[in-house]
Amino acid sequence: LSVRSFIFGCLHTTLSSPTIPMTGLSGRSFTTICGSLVLAAIVTTCVVPSVLSEKIAALPFEDLLWEGSEQSNPSSLLDLVMSSWSGHIAHDFRKRVSEESRETQQDLSQILSILPRDSIDHYEASAVKYALHHFFLRRLGWNVKGLDPAGAAWNGTSPSMAQILELLPESLRMLLGKRLTTSGLDVGDTTVFALLIKHLLHAQGSLRLAKAYSFWDLNPTLAIPAGDAQKVLTAYMGGFVADRDLAKINRTKMKEFLADKFEKIFPRWDELRAYMNTTMAKFFPVDASPDEAVVFATVNKAREAIDEGFGPWQFNDCDDLRQMLLKREEDGSGRVELQTFYQAGLEGNFQFRETPDWLRSLGALDESSPDRPRVIIENYVAGASNAVGASPYLDNRCMSPCEALYSQLERQFRKAGVEPEDLAAFVMTMASATVSAPHQISDTQLHRLQEMAYQHNGDIPIAGRLFAQWMHHEYPRECPFPHEAGTTQPQGLTARQRSMPGSLLASLQEMKRIVKQKMRRGHPTKLAPWSSKEELPAIYDDDPTPMVWTRVQFGLVLIVFLLMILHTAPKLRSSVFGGGQPKQANSALKGKHDTANAVVTEGRQSK
Repeated sequence: LSVRSFIFGCLHTTLSSPTIPMTGLSGRSFTTICGSLVLAAIVTTCVVPSVLSEKIAALPFEDLLWEGSEQSNPSSLLDLVMSSWSGHIAHDFRKRVSEESRETQQDLSQILSILPRDSIDHYEASAVKYALHHFFLRRLGWNVKGLDPAGAAWNGTSPSMAQILELLPESLRMLLGKRLTTSGLDVGDTTVFALLIKHLLHAQGSLRLAKAYSFWDLNPTLAIPAGDAQKVLTAYMGGFVADRDLAKINRTKMKEFLADKFEKIFPRWDELRAYMNTTMAKFFPVDASPDEAVVFATVNKAREAIDEGFGPWQFNDCDDLRQMLLKREEDGSGRVELQTFYQAGLEGNFQFRETPDWLRSLGALDESSPDRPRVIIENYVAGASNAVGASPYLDNRCMSPCEALYSQLERQFRKAGVEPEDLAAFVMTMASATVSAPHQISDTQLHRLQEMAYQHNGDIPIAGRLFAQWMHHEYPRECPFPHEAGTTQPQGLTARQRSMPGSLLASLQEMKRIVKQKMRRGHPTKLAPWSSKEELPAIYDDDPTPMVWTRVQFGLVLIVFLLMILHTAPKLRSSVFGGGQPKQANSALKGKHDTANAVVTEGRQSK
């Protein structure tokens, strides 16, 4: 009785929450599993013979619980990292954490504030992935590969699978993945995780800088004149924006391009060099004392500053691209017709040449009106085809002005769900470059807020797909349209060529053909499409339960289930196969059987 009471107590505690914050296991799935266990227990107590008890007793009960429970391992993520590294690597990372953790944590805590967490303030893996992706994109313009969902769902992969983490020791990477999938991370550990990724990315930058030394036949272990340091960094950035490995490129041709032809590859090359010289001057003299000796560590610091400032510097270039398309925009829709897009390309804007297939894969082509395909301006500008400096681990994307709008929402509400009335009242006060404040929200948009709130029991998840779609309708020139997971496959030029060989740029003949093509002109389609499918970056729960305790509950249910079988199986065997009171039952049955035989015999004789 005590065993059964305990099992049903565990089930009641577990099932009392509408959803269970377990990665890969929903509340409904958990309910099904527990219900199956109860049914199996009932069946077992009726029919299982005790011959199974010996096999059950041999099972390794300690393997039924999740190993490495975070409750028994209180060390922080920083401790885990430091225990795996030593020497100057550990020293450099601890220094970065000491210098940058406060500002990094402030930015991350703001993003995390709109994501669900459990009762001990831990965030599950997909929430951490969402926060890290937006942190790097918003602050540096870095699209870190493996953090960007790349057209898939947020929970498609763990952030521990980001490509840059392949550089970690395998044991450390496994521990990181285990912590993410068991207890999740708090704000402090998420900060360390962000700085770990940043540290590894800069380590890769240092290796590329060493290749730039070799490109000019210079030794990175020796001090070099400041003039040569300037040449090294120029070659480094040239290889970065051209997406070329300096160790494999034709040196003669590359030096010619760096001298006076690089504008053909990157039109704003002179402006970029001016930005680089300004940044370099903060670390060593560029023009005044070109012969002053500079060591690799100093050049590398300048390289870090150039890399981190490139995204914000590129914003003006991206905005110029955005304005070119907005001048041709279909009235207030944040879109240009494909004909108009290619017309701009024919007029000398070399960027506007992506094929319709590539635009579709990027998520930049709106075909809600099949006879009038349109390019979604913000999806295109901030998309992968305009990324600069692709590498195996990251590329630089145009920083979307929508991130600034979301930053305002995060600072204002700092919670995962917001009532629709509060959201509408605040959004009315949010101005952008193209939307004034205060502004009116249409009845259609207000109705959509109410529908979202109804779908989520009164509160709207700010980090959800539906609200992102609502923001696109409210700020069509700033916020990209969020496609449903699995419907796009955004890839940059190099990755796209690897996966789908062939021309990615439309020929001049193809562009002219589309420009001259007559489109059907019905009523103008000024509004963006609307899809009612919700997608959330994490599991939202009104009554959060710590993820570790959820797993412990599940493990206890399994253990108690097996203990109940062990406890009842011997009695079942005796009751099924004989012994004790069952013999009396057998005797009674035998007496009834003899009486029945006598009645049958007497009846036959009478007949």
